[in-house]
Amino acid sequence: MRYILLIYDREADWAAMSEGDKGKMFQEYGAFTEDLRKSGRLLAGEPLQPTSTATTVRMRNGKAVTTDGPFAETREQLGGFYIVEAKNLDEATEIGSRIPGARMGSIEVRPIMEMHGCSERAVGFQQSAVSSSRESLLLAICPRPGDRMTPFPIGVLSPGPFVLPRSPEKAYPDVA
Repeated sequence: MRYILLIYDREADWAAMSEGDKGKMFQEYGAFTEDLRKSGRLLAGEPLQPTSTATTVRMRNGKAVTTDGPFAETREQLGGFYIVEAKNLDEATEIGSRIPGARMGSIEVRPIMEMHGCSERAVGFQQSAVSSSRESLLLAICPRPGDRMTPFPIGVLSPGPFVLPRSPEKAYPDVA
């Protein structure tokens, strides 16, 4: 079963960390991610930019209204995620407990709803217009029968502690 592990922490705590401590945390994330990849459980994962870069969209009277920043004021902010394959909630929770950010924040472990018959068109993507990295993420979120579930090349869209030594071409040689 697939689970999403949502990583929450206080951005202020992260900003207050020394560069040395941040570097150590990045190394821990890199080692954790590599271990997860080697185990075959990693399907996807990415760090997120700070909430100061967020835009919230609401539809009001048929028009999109945007607001800078997150929707709600919270003590902890969503900082990243992993999508993993686990036998059950206990295994997913154990994986979540090893995420380095769990020491300063919290990890929300949530099962992903299985959507049978899901396709690129169902979620608004056209196969021919999808880049390799987006195709890889789509496969992790919405696999089809016969899709290869090789972990997608994390870090293609953003650098950071989640970078793995894979290229989209190696992960999906038949995807143009």
